Amino acid sequence: SVSAVLESANIEYVKWDCNRRITEPGTTTLPAERQDELMHRYVLGLYDVMRRLTTRFPRILFENCASGGARMDPGMMAYFPQTWASDDSDAEERLSIQYGASLCYAPVMTTAHVSICPNEQIGRNEPLEFRGHVAGAFNLGYELNLCKLSDAELDEVAAQIAQYKAMRDLVQHGEFYRLMSPYDGDYTAWMTIARDGSEFAAWFFKPTARPEEAYINLRLNGLDPDALYRSLDDGREYSGAALMNLGLPIEWRNGDDFSQMWRFERVAKLAPAQDA
Repeated sequence: SVSAVLESANIEYVKWDCNRRITEPGTTTLPAERQDELMHRYVLGLYDVMRRLTTRFPRILFENCASGGARMDPGMMAYFPQTWASDDSDAEERLSIQYGASLCYAPVMTTAHVSICPNEQIGRNEPLEFRGHVAGAFNLGYELNLCKLSDAELDEVAAQIAQYKAMRDLVQHGEFYRLMSPYDGDYTAWMTIARDGSEFAAWFFKPTARPEEAYINLRLNGLDPDALYRSLDDGREYSGAALMNLGLPIEWRNGDDFSQMWRFERVAKLAPAQDA
């Protein structure tokens, strides 16, 4: 039984995957006019199995596999704190996948893995920085053979993990804002703000380079307009009003798959303006 397997070793993580769809469903336990109940009863049975397993093994992290999103539903989320949203791990593809998932679920509930390049599904090559940024605002992981990475790539992976650990509470428990939709144009951007407003991080993505592309700023959201925020990257300070109305300048580079990330901390409350 599943319980016997879980009791056989010090198991701390289980990915619950089921990519075999039920074809030509039917059951001899129900009359012909009630055959439509089968699929509904199957789902209720699955929920019951997961209820019993998670109750019996509360310290095991169970991860759901969404099968392209079809099983990323509130019923499954009652037992799985995180879900693998899609086997499509290409970073450009994941921009729309993760953006869409965020409309219903907190980023911490979506596992986002940095995979190998060329990507196994699409064959596309993307910079490791770009792949790390795409995954870094969600539940970060790595799905690749570390033994095949260069020393420079291993150093970069270590730096990405260290940065994620430093901001884990912000990413996993902050308030997530969608700034630019991959469904509406060439760019994607999002940000997350600590619940107490003490810090935030923002990400911008430009998958495809365009000729004579206009320089733009990334306008933020959800900040205190009367607070002062300091960049943890270069020490520059901006008011919340400036960040939301004027935005952050994008550091343009040539080529596809450009990404940029910012981290800020709130340092002060601005004094109210004096009337002339």
